[in-house]
Amino acid sequence: MPPPTSEVSVGLIANPAAGHDLRRLVSGASVSTNHEKLNVVRRLLAGLGACGVERVLTMPDASGLTLGLERAAAHHQVDRDGVWPAVELVEVEVRQTIEDTRAAVAAMTAAGVRVIVVLGGDGTARAVTSTLDDTPLVALSTGTNNAFGISADATVAGLAVGLVATGRCPVTAGCHRVKRLDVRVGRRLDHALVDVAVVAANGVGARAVWHPSDLRELAVTMAEPGAIGLSAVAAAVAPCGRDEPSGRHVIVGTGGRRVLVPIAPGLVRTVGVIEAHDLRPDTPVEMRSRTGVVALDGEREIVLSGDAPVLTLTTEGPLVVDVQRVLALAAAEGWLTRVDQPGANPARADGPTSRSGPRRQL
Repeated sequence: MPPPTSEVSVGLIANPAAGHDLRRLVSGASVSTNHEKLNVVRRLLAGLGACGVERVLTMPDASGLTLGLERAAAHHQVDRDGVWPAVELVEVEVRQTIEDTRAAVAAMTAAGVRVIVVLGGDGTARAVTSTLDDTPLVALSTGTNNAFGISADATVAGLAVGLVATGRCPVTAGCHRVKRLDVRVGRRLDHALVDVAVVAANGVGARAVWHPSDLRELAVTMAEPGAIGLSAVAAAVAPCGRDEPSGRHVIVGTGGRRVLVPIAPGLVRTVGVIEAHDLRPDTPVEMRSRTGVVALDGEREIVLSGDAPVLTLTTEGPLVVDVQRVLALAAAEGWLTRVDQPGANPARADGPTSRSGPRRQL
């Protein structure tokens, strides 16, 4: 694991499995290939390097994404691609499970990264935030469920992240807390960033939830018009913005209001909504279901065996970089116009500064 240094560093979690789940077989969702993810990373590096970020710590993988990044770094040309940060791998064991993400996040925060960028869907962002401390993050949507992430181009996101990481934009000005749902089932405590659903099932199975007939109950932190996925059920009857302090709790079943819901890309289904209520911050709410499986951010996680899930909405969730706000402040304050002035980034003027300690550099 690279040791903490005074260098400006950013963490990168690029989930190679994001965008490849069961929903690709039952809907019109596109596959997010490693080639496309690599293109996203290249654009991100361009934005980060332009703002003076000196190194990016990323996690190794067994899918070929790391190899592609290594080749991209080897063929990088400053006159063509601009300045890139040095890219290094954190030393974690690759098990090809979600634990790879959690271990990598822990290693990155221990190494002193100032922001973490996530490439994946809601499930990947949830895995990151399960380990993350108060380090700000940005989630770029490359998964199946993408309600939490943003759709900004990685170049633009890289500029905003770079401004925060280098300190030009104070964290207090460019970042804010988002909502989170804490979920307690018996002695187990977990969380979701977007939605908690109870589905009729006997086991976890393929994990992904896509068929509305299985849905019994749903709670969301946000339900924005135009959303695709489980949160779209709540959005069809009781929309809820990500900046609104409350959430929604929806009871699903026959005999209620029948609404058309884009449950997955290219897959529109009718869902019966019986009731919809507000979820208030810091107010525990017991769900009605005691059997079935709890899905967190679209993935089955907890098998119920008599204990009803208890939900608590909090507005003190993860700290995220507000890309649009940071760039608006940059325009008002002239931060970007000063990036290339003499002396603005002496550490990058003649290439990366010397480093000590164990690392794997690409």
